[in-house]
Amino acid sequence: MAELLVQLAGRYDNTGQVRADVQHGVRPPHDALALVLVPVDNPGIGEHMFYVQEMAADDPNRVMVQRVWTFGIQQKNIVQSVWTLKEPLRWRDAQRNPETLESMVNIDVSPVRGCNITWKKTGDKFTGANDPRTCRSTSRLTGGTVRIDTRMELEGNELSLAETATDAAGQLVEGRTDEPFIRFRKP
Repeated sequence: MAELLVQLAGRYDNTGQVRADVQHGVRPPHDALALVLVPVDNPGIGEHMFYVQEMAADDPNRVMVQRVWTFGIQQKNIVQSVWTLKEPLRWRDAQRNPETLESMVNIDVSPVRGCNITWKKTGDKFTGANDPRTCRSTSRLTGGTVRIDTRMELEGNELSLAETATDAAGQLVEGRTDEPFIRFRKP
């Protein structure tokens, strides 16, 4: 787990993927995003905690997602828990001053239940996935309940994330089928 945590921390963007999409005529190209994963010393939330902020690659003021990830060992597996922030504006851009995150307490976050990600290592590559049978959410697009399928890969300086949402009939509501992964790289 220590190897995963060290490798995971840092700043990423997917501008290389966006350029390749444009060159190869992929329509629509992936959105140009930046991702920051900041390790935080806050045992009150979790022993191995990260503040995660996703924003537009060309405008860091356009924040798309803020989350807290915690990591632990369960039944000999590395398990990542995902938490939402109850007051996202309070913590916005916390990567600029990570010490502020040390004051976060349990009432500042809510667990995303049923959506834990289990990580495995094969060779030099880490892969993680949730169980889409237990991970449900409300779609931003339809307002209906959807199953969330999250997959992650970490190898070298690349972190790839894929998240799709399907309705009760199994129809794709959110995400991509052509290339579901957003391929973030550390510069």
